[in-house]
Formats: sequence, C-alpha cells, structure tokens
Amino acid sequence: MYIPDIRNNRNISGDKQIYNIFIGEDDIAYLSCGFGLTSFDLNDNKFYFTCFTGLTVNQTYANENFYIISTEDGLYAFNRKTQSNPADFSQWVHLGQENKLPAIYSSLDVTGSFGNIYMVTQRELWKSDQTLRFSKIFSSGEDSDYAFLSPSAKGLMLGVRHGWGNSRIYFFDAADQHTESNWRCSNKITHAVMDQYGVLWNADETGDIRYTTALDGDCSVISINSPWSASVSDISALDGKLFIAGGGVDGSYVPLYKKDGFFIWDGERWKNYNRFLLQEFENRNIQDLFRILPHPAGEKVFIGSYTSGLIVLDHSTEEMAFYNKTNSTLAGKPGDDGNDRISGLALDDQDNLWISNFGALKPISVFSGEGTWKSFDVQSSLDLRDVIIDQNNVKWFIIDRDGDGVLLYDDRNTPMDESDDQQRILSKSNTNLQSNKVNALKMDLDGNVWVGTEDGPVVFECGSDVFREECKGSRRKTVLEGIPAYVLDDVSITAIEVDGANRKWFGCFNGVFVQSPTGEDQLYHFTSENSPLPDNHIIDMAYDGANGRMYIATAKGVVSIRTLTTKGGNKHNSEIFAYPNPVRPEYEGPIAIKGFARDSNVKITDINGRMVYETKALGGQAIWNGRDYNGRKAASGVYLVFASGTETLEKPDAIVTKILFINGH
Repeated sequence: MYIPDIRNNRNISGDKQIYNIFIGEDDIAYLSCGFGLTSFDLNDNKFYFTCFTGLTVNQTYANENFYIISTEDGLYAFNRKTQSNPADFSQWVHLGQENKLPAIYSSLDVTGSFGNIYMVTQRELWKSDQTLRFSKIFSSGEDSDYAFLSPSAKGLMLGVRHGWGNSRIYFFDAADQHTESNWRCSNKITHAVMDQYGVLWNADETGDIRYTTALDGDCSVISINSPWSASVSDISALDGKLFIAGGGVDGSYVPLYKKDGFFIWDGERWKNYNRFLLQEFENRNIQDLFRILPHPAGEKVFIGSYTSGLIVLDHSTEEMAFYNKTNSTLAGKPGDDGNDRISGLALDDQDNLWISNFGALKPISVFSGEGTWKSFDVQSSLDLRDVIIDQNNVKWFIIDRDGDGVLLYDDRNTPMDESDDQQRILSKSNTNLQSNKVNALKMDLDGNVWVGTEDGPVVFECGSDVFREECKGSRRKTVLEGIPAYVLDDVSITAIEVDGANRKWFGCFNGVFVQSPTGEDQLYHFTSENSPLPDNHIIDMAYDGANGRMYIATAKGVVSIRTLTTKGGNKHNSEIFAYPNPVRPEYEGPIAIKGFARDSNVKITDINGRMVYETKALGGQAIWNGRDYNGRKAASGVYLVFASGTETLEKPDAIVTKILFINGH
C-alpha cells in the first residue's frame, strides 16, 4: 500500500523525511519525522494524530503510560494518563535534571525493554522505570559513536562503533549486565535485528549482510554484487566496462559531502571504492567523487572529487595516486581554500588530462602524460564546469550555472607554453545560443559540437574556424503538426550523447529524446511512463560502442538500452559476426550483423545471388529481420552478406560473412 499523505500535505512545511518508525502494541505506527511526530492506525489505515514539534524527531517510544520522543534537545514525554491532546506540543514535558538527566543533552534514540525505558546519547546509555527517573548504566568511551538501540529476545541491543572496522553489539539484561556478540561480524555497523530463530542479522556500511547463529559463533557474510548506491553524478563507458561517480554537488554547485565513492563494472562484477571500504579514503577524507574518466588504453581511471582533488587509479594493480593543492596546481576557491574542486575532466590526443578546477584563481589545470602540472588564467568567470575537447584539440568549458555560456581554450598543442594560447567566450550575445545557461556539451561523429542549454540545443559546425566571429552555431528546425519549429525549443537539456549511428540523445527533465543524425527528426521519446527509466530527470548518458549500449543516469539510478548500433571505424573489422547464426526454426527476432565500417551499405543475397534484403548499417551494425522484401521468412539455406564502406573500401561489394537459416522444411 502506497500512502503519499505526508509528501503531498501542503500544510507540512520543511523536512518531511521519516527517520524512524515504532510499532506500538496498539497497532499504531508512530512515525518520527523532520517536522515532528505523526501516527498511523494500521487497522483502519488512517492517520491518528500529528504533533508539530519544531524539532526533528529521531525516534519514538510508546507504552500504556507515555509517548516519548527523542530529539537533539533531549527527551520529551506526553503522559497518556493525565493529558488529553498529544497533537498539542505544549502538553509535552522536557525531561531534564528533574528526571536525573543532564541539563543539556542530545538524545539519539529511545526504546523500551524489561518494562523499562532506555535512552542513548552519543556515548551513554540511560535507563528509567515508569517514574521517568533515569540513571546512566553504560558508557562506550571517547573513541566511540552510537549506531543503534533495539530490543531483542536475548536482551536490549546497543550497537556502538569503535573506530575503523571495529564495531560492537552489547546485549543488556534486566540487571544491566552486558555481553558482546562476535566483534568480527561488525565492521561499520548501522543496525541489527534478531529473528525468531535467534539468528543475529547485522546491517553494515561495507555493503555486506552479516549474521551469526550464536552471539559467540562464526560470522557468515552475504555479499550483494551491485553499485554502492543509486547516487550518480557522472558516468563513462568503455569496451564493456561502466564507470560511475557517486556525486556530487547540489544544483548550485555547493558540495554535498557525499561518501558513496565511485563504482566500476568490469564486465562481470561491480567493485566499489569509498571510505567505508578503503582506510586511505577515510584517512584522506575523500568524498564528493563528482567526475570519472577512463583512459582509452584501459589501464588508468581518473576520478575528480569536488572537495579532495584528483585520484588516478591503476585499474590493473589497484594502486592509487592522489593529487591536491599540496602536490599539483589544483587549488581551492577564494574563501574556501579547504576544498580542491574538480568539476570536469577530458583527455586530449597527446595524453594530457585537462581539468576544470571550479572557482580556483587559475581554474584550468593540465596534467601531462609525463606527470607535469600547469594551470591557466581565463578571460571568463572562474567557475568552470564540465569540459570536452573537439577534433581540433580545442577545449570547451561550461561557464558556471548562473549562465555565462561556453569558454573556448586553444593551447595550440603546446600546453606548457601560454604565449600562443587563444580564448573565446560563446554566449547569447555573439552566437545563436538562446540562453547562457549551458548544461551539456558533446562532439558528434562528424566533429560538430552540440551545446545543450536550458532553452534547447545549438550545434556548432565551424571546425577549425570556431574562433572566428562568423561562427555562431545554428538551431535545427523541424515541422510539428504542420508548423515549423525549432528542435526541442524551450527544453532544458541536461545531457547529450551520440550513438554509433551519430544519432543524438538529449536528456532533460522529461526523459530522453532520440533524434536523427542531423538532429531534425525525433525517433523516440523515452520516459519513466513508457520505458524502464526509473526517473525522468536525466543526469548523464554514456555510449559504449563495443556493445551498442546506451547507459542513462537518472536521479534514481542507472539503466541501459541496446541501441541497435555499434561503433564503426574507417574500415570493416577483420571479422564480421552475425547473431544468431545459425538461425533456427523457432527464432523470430532480429539478426544483428556487426563489425562494419561506419554506415556501410549492406546487401544480403541467397546462394544464387538473388537480392533478399538491403539496408544501411547503424554505425558498425546492421539489423535484418530475417525476411525478404515481400515479408516472407527466409528459406533454409546459406545467405551471403555483402558490404561496402561509405568512403574507404576499394572493393565496394565484398562478401564479409555468411548466415545459415534452418527452417526445418
């Protein structure tokens, strides 16, 4: 059952998050929320009462005598015997020194066990009977932090973290004596429950599910191979591998201090990298991993943090190098020197890594293949965002979110010599950009650069003349219901990608639009309503030419779609494959033939040379439905596939592969 009442209630302002749920013996669910406490009758499926506290409620406990809430200002209690309206927060009493508690304290959790009430602060466990007079019964020490508090069949459970990889679960009996579970089963524990069979299940920040069948028994681990989280700020794909940065920044490019890290799919398994799994990340306070870029040769991965500089991972050895203001030209933003903010990464054809160092006094840095660093002044705002490099080695930088357009930077292939460098700003005032708020950049297969703004896309087809004033870009036109219009006019473009057939994929806040290679014709519009997209807010996209997959990052995770295209080169691959092959009687689907030169003309004949089918490859792959021009399924036999490249093949009609049909008659 889905109950959206809290989310949709306009009378509730501020934080609507539900932080904890306590189920009372009266079948009432007590919801501890950012705005206060609300209750829901599980029998009638109706809300019972709501109390606006002005404080975030961490947890709630209810018995026949009291409602008690845990907040940053301590405990508050409502006496169910003497008071009549729990929705009125003025009838609640703060529990302090009169209750033998400190005058000032913060309560993180509250629960009941053995007929008593238990409350925890950061490092202390307190106990009271029904008189609400508390006493401290346990202190976990200065090097510890509270994780959870929960009743169980074997006593009250208190979860405590004692530094990296060292958590404890303490079991308290009615006499306040405690025992410990197997500490080797608790790394960075977040919660635990004991089931009806006495099995203790631990939830852990390492991503594993751990359990023991006895408190001092061996630890068993269930590992789920997946990305660490659904959070994503940047994705890249290369040769069957997927690289995800976990974020991030907010909409105003303010650090979120996210600890999710980055995630790599190697074609068979996921591997996660973050401070919960790597001690060095914890020691270096690595967070907000915002950009990720694999080296085309495959041995290195570059990861840009929005707070902690650059990480270079050697994917074969797992060794990492870390770069920040202490050992590179990276720097903090004036007034925020503590954060070395990387907001864009791109490699040029000389193996130099170009970096957007958001807000730094010299916001462009280059890290050469030889290990040399250099930074550059700019003629624009210092707040540079993402960067791409075009076929002429010109760097295109998005200028801040508030909208100054695009900065072009040409180092003329001499990155260590600034004397010959050239800059130009593309904006609404000197080009056909309809808005200076640019969100995405992408070079297509013809070398043209597409710029995604909050008011639709503009394409620059100027080649090496991009610094000339005459280079203004253009907007594609189409016809909608008989009326001429600009393509995706007034659509805020959030991401752009190009598939193997040079078709343009535009992400926005309403899903993905797939346009023809020229951009003029709409081929598809994918949304969460008509496709497996988990959300319509598109954050990024990445195309893998090796397998034809388009990876789409949304606000709720990543999904992939096979595009029917692959990457095509200047000539055919040495081997061209058809799948399935042979084609058996029961098969009715498409036949994919891959390995062609880009956009080749493809002809299919029977063994006698009679033409059966003709098409054009989508990038490096052609699709045949297994039927002839009259729609009849191909008869049993061998079929010859001929292909010519669009420009490069001297023998235009060479046999490149054969397909066998077996129809059973």
